Amino acid sequence: MQSVPKIGLALGSGGALGIAYIGILDELVKAKIPIYCITGSSIGAVIGGMFAGGATTKQMEDFCKKLKISSIIDIGFGGLGSVKGNKAVAQLEKAMKMFGVENSVEKCKIKFGTVATNLLTAKTDYLTTGKLTDIMRASFSIPGVFRPFEYNETLYVDGGPLCRVPVRLAKKLGAEYVVGIDCVGATRKMGKDDIDKYGKVILRVLYMSDYAISHEEMMEANMLVDMHQKEGDPMSLKYLEQSLEYGHKYGKKLVKDLKQQFAF
Repeated sequence: MQSVPKIGLALGSGGALGIAYIGILDELVKAKIPIYCITGSSIGAVIGGMFAGGATTKQMEDFCKKLKISSIIDIGFGGLGSVKGNKAVAQLEKAMKMFGVENSVEKCKIKFGTVATNLLTAKTDYLTTGKLTDIMRASFSIPGVFRPFEYNETLYVDGGPLCRVPVRLAKKLGAEYVVGIDCVGATRKMGKDDIDKYGKVILRVLYMSDYAISHEEMMEANMLVDMHQKEGDPMSLKYLEQSLEYGHKYGKKLVKDLKQQFAF
């Protein structure tokens, strides 16, 4: 049995499917698995940032259950995206106040960072300092949906297109053993009825391309949790309960696998 290394979690993109991360984190907390650092892409940045900042899984779960899509979507015609993102940030700030989380990366309880796609350089940037809401906003700006976020004199969109699961950032932050978690799965199969909206077409294409681009980095994780959620919709909270259940299911298996390797 090996001694316990510095464990890093790399939480991937995936829209509302990422609610499952709350269930996984809850199982890790219950098992008292120490987490050295967390990195996130898109929804992984939101859930990971809140947890790293000190929010409990119970607080996040209760908040999500009361959340409505209308409370985070503010339509704005013209510009570079249909959703401005101001409502989403306001909800993040509201949640932080409720959870007692300070809006500062430097004051996180667990070392944290996000990835975002730099539109000007066409590369992935690592965001590891500043306001939590800023680096979350940069990371969840889904192209064609949310407007790009202007930050540090550049324009950012969602981290997913170039880095679905930020394994390398976790290593850069000092993790000795990285658990990559992909809530989408290896681009799960879908039926015609699953692709019934414009936004779903965009997301489907993004997930296909970002998996092809990100697969090599995902395989660099010491352990990859490849979630296949048979029920779920990246753009809807309708399947929130099911996603939480999937998270608990995969979280229990993750705990078991870790305890087989390390002396916790």
